[in-house]
Amino acid sequence: MLYSEATDALRRFAEATGVAVCETQAGKSAMPWDHPLALGAIGATGSQAANQFAREADLVIAVGTRLGDFTTMSKTAFANADVRFVAINVCELDAFKHAAIPVVADARMALEELGSRVSGYSTGPDYRATVAARAQAWTVEVERLVAPGGGVPFAQAEVVGAVNQSAHPEDVVVCVPVDPALGVPGYDSWWDVAVAEVSEQPSVREARRLWQDGQDRARYFLRSSASEPV
Repeated sequence: MLYSEATDALRRFAEATGVAVCETQAGKSAMPWDHPLALGAIGATGSQAANQFAREADLVIAVGTRLGDFTTMSKTAFANADVRFVAINVCELDAFKHAAIPVVADARMALEELGSRVSGYSTGPDYRATVAARAQAWTVEVERLVAPGGGVPFAQAEVVGAVNQSAHPEDVVVCVPVDPALGVPGYDSWWDVAVAEVSEQPSVREARRLWQDGQDRARYFLRSSASEPV
């Protein structure tokens, strides 16, 4: 989807037909998160709204996805016994998964062609109302999860919320895995990612103070070790 630069074609297809859109993790940003027809991620790491539709769907148009275990929840996400798949993929192997009707083609070109073939079709008002209600319910749940709780340490969802709130459209997030039990290859050390130095939240400022205290104690032991004779 993203490699094909098919995001505009996907949006046009969804708006013309009223069909809701779910994303895999690899396909995130294929639809704007706040688009009325966007239900968020699907599968084991997906949203409640997307997975509700997956369970009920009688037709799934899979565009550019490998339909792997995380996306399909090991083939349990799509629970309708009569569900059928249309799989658009440049990889023939993936296009045939789940006994799909295979469309071996570029995602953007296939969506544009499919859009012309179903011109005039639109989902009904009840379907669209259900999309809106479930998307709104998921938005409310996300806002609850990412809201600052004031605890130390703070929850992972709070960190995501703080980043999203302060980020600009042109910003890029770089994630560095940190595990004190795993050293940097070739070194007896590990990455130490600092707590934010500037924040308006008292909980973050307190976390920064605790982190700095830990750094000061670590420096004491490092200086002591360096001064010992070898």
